[in-house]
Amino acid sequence: MKSFLTKWRYWTAIAFGLLTHLNLFGLRMQKLCAFGYSCHGCPWASFGCPIGTISYQLSIKKLPFTVIGLLLLIGFSVGRAVCGILCPFGLIQDLLYKIKTPKLKLPKYAKYIKYVILAILVIGIPYFMGQDISGYIKITNIEIKKNEQNKKYPEITVTNTSFKTVKNPTIRFFQRNKDGSIINYYDKEFDIEIKPNETKILKGNRIMLPRKNVIYEAHSPQGTISKSLPIPLLYFCRICQIGTFTAAIPVTIENKNWSNFLKTSYFRLILGILTFICIIFISRFYCRVFCPIGAIYGLTNKFALYKPYCDKTKCVKCGKCSSVCPIELNVPNEIGNSECITCGDCIKVCPTKALKRKVTI
Repeated sequence: MKSFLTKWRYWTAIAFGLLTHLNLFGLRMQKLCAFGYSCHGCPWASFGCPIGTISYQLSIKKLPFTVIGLLLLIGFSVGRAVCGILCPFGLIQDLLYKIKTPKLKLPKYAKYIKYVILAILVIGIPYFMGQDISGYIKITNIEIKKNEQNKKYPEITVTNTSFKTVKNPTIRFFQRNKDGSIINYYDKEFDIEIKPNETKILKGNRIMLPRKNVIYEAHSPQGTISKSLPIPLLYFCRICQIGTFTAAIPVTIENKNWSNFLKTSYFRLILGILTFICIIFISRFYCRVFCPIGAIYGLTNKFALYKPYCDKTKCVKCGKCSSVCPIELNVPNEIGNSECITCGDCIKVCPTKALKRKVTI
């Protein structure tokens, strides 16, 4: 407990965690992206997640200049100090690793996995499998009707309000309680084209869990921008362990819809549990293997204005710095590299003050 109280970076991580979850107090600013995790699906999040925003923008063939600019600005300023000083999930990992168990070393090649995840799941798949939504459709009416078997289904009226043909629109159908909470939803892609100024009536699938006093809605990735947009190709978000425990599970608890969660999200739940187990045995496992934000900051770390360094003329090679490094670096030779999270733990234990921080301009 004493070591926790004396580590200032733990308190900065707690402060940043509270800042990004101001919706606990009713303040929500999701049009702005945090420079760390803040899952859009989290009922308490006040900011948006940059990874989700990058993937979504790429999936609709837009370049997320603002978010990338923010990440590069932070990266070239302080590098992975965000990971070591501000990240709340980093703090959780540090605390879990303190559980007394046999500890394991991570293979050297494992650090490259997060770059593969960034390249394929965050950038590649959304961009190359995404859709151009330069044309927009407007949903003007939704009705609930019955077929011959007396089963309910939604019928919506859509109009293409743009000057381009909209192809294969995907509609997300919602059932909500009057308080706005989601009961159920599903996505349906329609194999049609809607020409400019053309209006069509589309029929959804049979509605599950029909009940009284339910509000029915329909949104579309090709709907008007003011609508709430689903995120169709965010494969990283679907497996994001932070999203699982800060968003998916709390929302499921709130809606009391465990059967649907376990049916659709069992893989991400299993992956999340396995990740937490690995964190107990391997220091900063998620940061070092999975985190795409860490990968982005890692690419800028060597060029950051604020970073630690080793004065090798003072180093006596005692090994104390490497023994406390949460990333398990050979600190005198690897401090400040792409994996270093600039946490400062090594600086505190250096007996000769060979390790220091510097600002280069």
